[in-house]
Amino acid sequence: AKYVVAGIGDTPVLNADDHGAYIIGYTDGTVRPLNNIVREEVATIFFRLLTEAAGEAMHKEVAPYSDVPATKWSSTAIATLSNGGYITGRPDGTFGPNDYITRAEFAAIVVRLKGQEAQANGAKAATMFADVPADHWAAGYVATGTSATASNFINGYSETSFGPEDNVTYAQAVKMLIAALGYGSYAETEGGWPNGYLKYGYSLELTKGITNFSNDKA
Repeated sequence: AKYVVAGIGDTPVLNADDHGAYIIGYTDGTVRPLNNIVREEVATIFFRLLTEAAGEAMHKEVAPYSDVPATKWSSTAIATLSNGGYITGRPDGTFGPNDYITRAEFAAIVVRLKGQEAQANGAKAATMFADVPADHWAAGYVATGTSATASNFINGYSETSFGPEDNVTYAQAVKMLIAALGYGSYAETEGGWPNGYLKYGYSLELTKGITNFSNDKA
């Protein structure tokens, strides 16, 4: 059974009330918002966001991927979310933990966690972006994630361009995370994209323990 956001299903999966250090930065205490975020980091973020009940129900420590050994720091997060069906690996049996996550992949994970898989399946022809045609694997997720009547946690670059294969930066991940949790309007009052979201994320302690937001590239 899958666990979805309260109001969409019976059991919430994302904890939008109790905030912890969901975004973990570099060892020097910084988050570099222009740097790209990798797949294992995204898995860990959403693992930390699971409600206690959902986390316990889906809990698994060994991931079914050849490149995610049990000793890897992100193994439990990847294994648990994979067990719930929220993240998937590659056709060759790998996960690609250190690969940068794409906008299409991030959108798919959030839509699944919000319990909108069925809606995404029915929205494959609804995307307005020329670079996300109806036969693109993530068409339904992108259409749902950008829909003002559904999630609207992610935006396109323009009315016709989404950039599904573009990498996601830390700043973009913070923005989508806050919007997915329902706090987008508050971040907008703090100045909107990008500083308003980073500032609001800090106020929610999403980046607790991180001392500085640096724009320097690694």
